[in-house]
Formats: sequence, structure tokens, C-alpha cells
Amino acid sequence: MDHRALGRLAALLAALLPTRLGTLLLAFAGLAGCDNSDFGRSCAGEPVLVCQPYEWAEVRAATVSPDALTPGDIMATARIHVELERCPESAPAHEVAVTLLIPDPGANPDAGTPEVEVFNILTVADGEGGDPVPGDGVIDVEVPNPLGSTIPGGRDVTLRFQAVSRGTSGCGSGALEIPYRLGG
Repeated sequence: MDHRALGRLAALLAALLPTRLGTLLLAFAGLAGCDNSDFGRSCAGEPVLVCQPYEWAEVRAATVSPDALTPGDIMATARIHVELERCPESAPAHEVAVTLLIPDPGANPDAGTPEVEVFNILTVADGEGGDPVPGDGVIDVEVPNPLGSTIPGGRDVTLRFQAVSRGTSGCGSGALEIPYRLGG
């Protein structure tokens, strides 16, 4: 039962039980069905940031293998596995943008030097590019090495996986970041 139906049921019980018990039931149902996260609000039919109702999605899990992929190795491949959570009412029209974040130890934010270098390395989509099951919220693909030779190897980095709607707004929504060690 979704939280809207739970709220309606609690209101009905409160009307039938005009006592303190009815009031307590209404308050409890409101707390139990309340999800104020961006995902919960979107699935309740609210717009979130630039996302239309039901358009927000969350990346719940992501992996890249092998460990220590070497930038610029044209013979290497990578297996990308991403699990998305979408609103039940949404169309399965999401892709995932994969971004590499490399910390800059010499950064000086006060002087305007960025603290990280950002590389947009890959976009994968549910049911495309070799993903076997469209619309299941799981992306499992093998791709040529997405790490170009301009990326410095042998460093600890962060991989950011961000769900991006293919709907009217094209909004970027829930992201997940994982640590990764570059080879080389």
C-alpha cells in the first residue's frame, strides 16, 4: 500500500473513530507513510528540483570491474553494473552518466584552483549497449575501456553514477559515488 492510500485509510479511521485513538491512528499513519526524500516526494507526484513528478530515480548500487583498470589500455574492457530504483509510475526511461572525479592534492580553492578534475567517461542505459533485459532497472554491460589516455593512472579516484531521465526535463537525479583505484 502506498503512502497516499495509507493516509486515506487513516483519515477514514479517524472519521469513524472520533476519539483520541482515531487522532493517534491518523498521526501514526502520517509518520509511517511519510517519505520526505527526493525520491519519495517524486514518487508521490511532486516535482523535485527540475525533475517532473515520477521522474526522479536513484542509483542504489554500482560496480566496475576489473579493479585497477589502466587508462589508455585499448585492449581492456570494463564490466559496468548499475541498479536503479524508479518510481512505479515512471517509464523506464533512465540512463546513467558515469563521471570520474580525481582529487587534486595541490588544489587551492581560495585561489580558484578546483579541488577535483572531472572526466565524463561514459553513459549507459537500461536495455541498451548489450544490457540483456530492458526496463528491469538493472544495467549490466561490458564496454571498451572508457578511461582515455589523458586520465592519469595509478591514483585513487571516485566514480560517480548519476541517474538521468530521458523524459521531458532530462533531469539528473540520485547519484552514487564509489571509490576506485586506477591502474598504471
